[in-house]
Amino acid sequence: MKHALSRLLAVLLVGLAGCSTVLTGRYQEFDLVTECQEISVVAECTLRNEHGTWKTKTPNRLVIQRGFSDLEITCKGAGLKPHTVRLASHANWSHYANVLNLGTLALVDVHNGAGYAYPSSYAFSVDQCLPVSAR
Repeated sequence: MKHALSRLLAVLLVGLAGCSTVLTGRYQEFDLVTECQEISVVAECTLRNEHGTWKTKTPNRLVIQRGFSDLEITCKGAGLKPHTVRLASHANWSHYANVLNLGTLALVDVHNGAGYAYPSSYAFSVDQCLPVSAR
């Protein structure tokens, strides 16, 4: 019985060893700031990927769901025309570890985005605006 339990535990550990969903999770923190001519300004921003839409005012740290597709960020504010940028998603180290479970869990990680990550922060920088402090 003791050996059977040890074997079961070993199989489970090896099976989940490369699962990004377990190792890194589906969500990540993301810091967003908006700058105009290198001065921090407040803006309303919308972040979007295949898993959802998040709205925030900058500067802010928020939690977003990781995804396979690009993260689209649109920001607008007083004196700031709407601007959009796309941040590429990159495979996590844990996604490559799916080789340990023969790739069987890679489909789960792709579907829920856990196998990928965006940069942890982004400074949305615009040169053509009027900073709030200059008004």
